[in-house]
Amino acid sequence: MSTNTPVSIVRALDVGGDWTFGLSKGNYISGNPMVAQNCQTAVSSFIGNCFFDMGAGIDWFSYLAGSKSQLALELSISAVLLNQYGVIGVNQVTVILDTITRNINIIYNVTTIFTGNVQSNFIILTDQNGNPLTDQYGNILLG
Repeated sequence: MSTNTPVSIVRALDVGGDWTFGLSKGNYISGNPMVAQNCQTAVSSFIGNCFFDMGAGIDWFSYLAGSKSQLALELSISAVLLNQYGVIGVNQVTVILDTITRNINIIYNVTTIFTGNVQSNFIILTDQNGNPLTDQYGNILLG
């Protein structure tokens, strides 16, 4: 959510990024797990890909295929993270681009309103030109 709208509960996603069903209230998360899921979803989103908020996400094609400024990418990731409900501070953002495997590893740590830190480490798969790999729906493939 790029508007910082208070949300106390969200539907949990499975490892493939799809909504979970069948467990009633067990399919929803709150607190730090909610913030972690929202952060990872926001960081892996393309700018202009959300029909109701065209400014949400990161301009992955420009950062990975065009401008290779690591500082600019880290600042963009920090801005997206700070825009998530529950995030009150970004403690660390590290981007490691492996030109041999063509993968990008993003490590971040944020402080939340739910007493504590949330950290994540995920890899975005890229092609030989540095462009993020996507599925048929345009979703970034994570390693």
